[in-house]
Amino acid sequence: MKIYKLDFDVNKFKSIQLCEKVDADFYQMFDGRSLSNSWIVPRVKVYDDDLELEDGDAPGFNIPVLNKRAYEVLYPMISNDIEVL
Repeated sequence: MKIYKLDFDVNKFKSIQLCEKVDADFYQMFDGRSLSNSWIVPRVKVYDDDLELEDGDAPGFNIPVLNKRAYEVLYPMISNDIEVL
C-alpha cells in the first residue's frame, strides 16, 4: 500500500484564507459526517503576501482544497474516502 501526504509549500505557492471571520466550529464540522445537504460555499481569497507566488494545485489552507486538475488526478484514488463539497 502506498501512503501519500498532502503538504503545502507555502513559500512557493499561494495560500488562501476565508473572507469572513469564523470560529473554531467551522473547522470542527469536518468530522466525517456528510455536509452536502447543509454546505454553503465559503468565499476565499489569496493572502495579500502571496500574490506574487505561483498558483498551485492545492493551495495552502486548513482543510484540503484542490483545483480541477488535482481533483481529476486524485479522485480515482480518494473517491471512496471523501465528500466533494
